[in-house]
Amino acid sequence: MIIATAGHVDHGKTSLVKNLTGIDTDRLAEEKRRGLSINLGFAYQTVADSGNSQRLGFIDVPGHSRFINTMIAGVTGIDLAMIVVAADEGPMPQTLEHIDVMNLLGVSNYLLVITHIDKANQQQIDAVAESMLARLNQINSSIAVPVFTVNNLNRDGVAELKTYLENLAKTHKLRSAHGFFRMSIDRAFTLKGIGLIVTGTALSGTIKSGDSLQLLPLRQAVRIRSIRAEDEAVDIAHAGQRCALNIVGDIEKHQVKRGDWLIDKNAGPSSHRIDAQVELLTSAPFSIKHLSPIKLHLEAKLISAKLFLLGDKHESNKLVAGDSSLAQLIIDGEIVCCRGDRFLIRDDSESVTLGGGIILDPWAPKTGKSSSERLEYLAAMTKNSFTVAVQFLLDKQLLLDLSKLRLAWNLKPPEAEKLLLNSGITQYTVLINSEERQFLLTNEYQKELETQLIQQLSHWHTAKPTAKGFPVAQLQHAFSAHITVNLFKALLVPLLKNNTITLVNGLVSIARHQPTMPDEFTRQWLLIENFLAEPNNQLSTIGDLQIALDLEKKQCNSLINQAKRNQQLIQIGERRYVLPKVMHALAEAVNNLAADNKPFSVVDCKNHLNLGRTPTIELLEYFDSIRFTERQGNNRIVLNANVPARHFLDRNKTHS
Repeated sequence: MIIATAGHVDHGKTSLVKNLTGIDTDRLAEEKRRGLSINLGFAYQTVADSGNSQRLGFIDVPGHSRFINTMIAGVTGIDLAMIVVAADEGPMPQTLEHIDVMNLLGVSNYLLVITHIDKANQQQIDAVAESMLARLNQINSSIAVPVFTVNNLNRDGVAELKTYLENLAKTHKLRSAHGFFRMSIDRAFTLKGIGLIVTGTALSGTIKSGDSLQLLPLRQAVRIRSIRAEDEAVDIAHAGQRCALNIVGDIEKHQVKRGDWLIDKNAGPSSHRIDAQVELLTSAPFSIKHLSPIKLHLEAKLISAKLFLLGDKHESNKLVAGDSSLAQLIIDGEIVCCRGDRFLIRDDSESVTLGGGIILDPWAPKTGKSSSERLEYLAAMTKNSFTVAVQFLLDKQLLLDLSKLRLAWNLKPPEAEKLLLNSGITQYTVLINSEERQFLLTNEYQKELETQLIQQLSHWHTAKPTAKGFPVAQLQHAFSAHITVNLFKALLVPLLKNNTITLVNGLVSIARHQPTMPDEFTRQWLLIENFLAEPNNQLSTIGDLQIALDLEKKQCNSLINQAKRNQQLIQIGERRYVLPKVMHALAEAVNNLAADNKPFSVVDCKNHLNLGRTPTIELLEYFDSIRFTERQGNNRIVLNANVPARHFLDRNKTHS
């Protein structure tokens, strides 16, 4: 169980931890000299007769206002906040700010310790306790906050507090270790003979010696050589534990920064934009305008950002004390987070804590931030569970990117599948796999969308009878502009599998659809086809066609272009066009010429095919381009005798 101290400087936090554990958490020489904590201090103690080797872990955070950033980094992931207040001074501004910080970061369990009782009378002690309990009750009036009084000099009251904490630890439930492993780094140092050590609180998942992780945002792979969890050497660590990990890889200490992350390689990537629910403290000294620069604290990370207001607050252009709003945080750099992570907002000069919030979407879009579909998605992400969010989105008849949603909630695939199965959602939904991603929608909505899509294709075929199909990007936009191309392609998957539609060269069509030509085109095309089928005309140019068929240039070009789109003609060279069946026959003749892998020259081919030199060269260059033949010096060889059938025979069957 992890306990963090909180309170004003000189109110006895470090002395209290030393009395409880025997460990002085002020390690630095400067801390000793100045008599105050500058960095995070840690102390651990095994709980006797706990039955499950439970340990108490204390994080002693600095109380001075200048070290509030360090304090924020230390209280993430704690189980209990131990508020320390001196009886002779009472709550100070730093005490109240620490309570605000812990409240914004989701801490709900508090314990009040009143120190310096040797410097105050009982009336003062009671008054301090009463004022602090009133303040803590504002956070959660349903939870009773125990109060202890101690004298750090003669240790009066320490034994009672220690017994209470040990009994609490014996009944403390370990955090769920679901999800991918994530740890925000708050310290990095090297030990002689051991190497690089990074520390932090494991926020989710489990880790064992030998596992590989990635260091973000550096995107560097590292391996875990050894683990200390709550100051004991272990093989496995889990969510909720303070960890010191000995990491190895192509990495140096100076490359690791406070606020960097160690995460499972299968977890989500870093981000430049996050959508969140933001709230300002009722005591916030000033408002925050739309697109104001702020400082963002997320776990151990401190980073600059801009606050882009969404929804109703976007119209009013600012947040005032006590306000709450959806917002997008535009990060000056990269950050790592998941849905449900809590953060703090301070002003750009880092003078005061203004508020905080909870992450809703770790990978927010740059465009469409306030569209109705987007706001519905964020409304779903405010729900208190993954399955409730999924159900909300399904009720809105949205096609869900389940892969992205699962990663946002930091769920492994089997964990998400189990949750969906237990909730009953799988009984009326269909899961679609597309491009290594999974999409989820209701059976009813799938049928509705499929009907709409087939209708859209039918309208297209009717309006454009000569077209082979609807370009997929255009169809997606015409079908539903708010569905991304990847989501749309996922919708096509079951229709492709059951042969309802076809997708060829980026063109979607109803299965068995064949382009139909206008009567005038058909008549003129027959003239061209008959002309090019004659032995002496097989490799004619477009100029030859114009003269022989008495066609105008524009008319001839239009006919040729339409025939090319329909795959009824193949172009070789700049102005020469050949029928697919003729190309196949010429290729078979070349196969005969090159029997037994015999090389042949342009002259050999010219004589064998009874063609002119120029058309022969253009023909062979085309054969080279489709990897049927290959030039080797002055000769050529056949690379793959089966290529002509794939390129020409299938086209000939289609249009015969």
